[in-house]
Amino acid sequence: MVAVSEMMFIVGLIGILLAFAIPTLRRQKVAGFVAASILVTGVVFGGLAWAGLPAFIQIDLISPPVAGALFEAVILDSSDTDRTETGESIAAGGHQIQWTLSDAQLDGLGDVNLDIRVSNRNVGDALTAWAFESSVTYVSTLAVSNSGASTPIVNLTDYNTRYDITWTGTETGAPTFEQVGEKVISRDFKTGMVDILNADLRMNPTATALNAAGNQLYLRFSVGGIALEVILLESV
Repeated sequence: MVAVSEMMFIVGLIGILLAFAIPTLRRQKVAGFVAASILVTGVVFGGLAWAGLPAFIQIDLISPPVAGALFEAVILDSSDTDRTETGESIAAGGHQIQWTLSDAQLDGLGDVNLDIRVSNRNVGDALTAWAFESSVTYVSTLAVSNSGASTPIVNLTDYNTRYDITWTGTETGAPTFEQVGEKVISRDFKTGMVDILNADLRMNPTATALNAAGNQLYLRFSVGGIALEVILLESV
């Protein structure tokens, strides 16, 4: 494919040749000047790939975030549900949280709210942005007795095309986040930045009410490449 700079070179060259065909000297000079300007601009700013000539002036647009980013993600004890739990524990390392709820509390579960501290552990200058993404990777399902269909314990939204989850960054001056469906991405998560990422899930109590005593339900996530897990245990 011909680059814009090379197209400018070709147009400028043709313009110079056509300028000599103009009958008056004044118009020749004007047309030649314009054509030469186009030619020179293309070479200076874009170079000529076919001739192995690089651009003399490089203008970098917004740099894309760097792939292969290294993040740390930890579930905080400020995470909660909208029910009264009989127990809460966070595993060493902060990658798993377990809530124990009675049958009555799990039957009415409407919301799970996770606070996740995300730290950019990449090595680089403070202006380098790294690619960040978080997503839901697994949701437990339960069979509805009258239909036998498997029903996820998280509500579906957008015409049942995705789980009803909202991702929100909470720290001022931290990276900005953009939610795309069930995922959240950031294009400006720079080296050394830290943010508290909130994941708010609207649960499906019709499904959780079907859970049996002693059974565990799971929510799993990938946050910056780190696997996190929520366990909902119905007490015996």
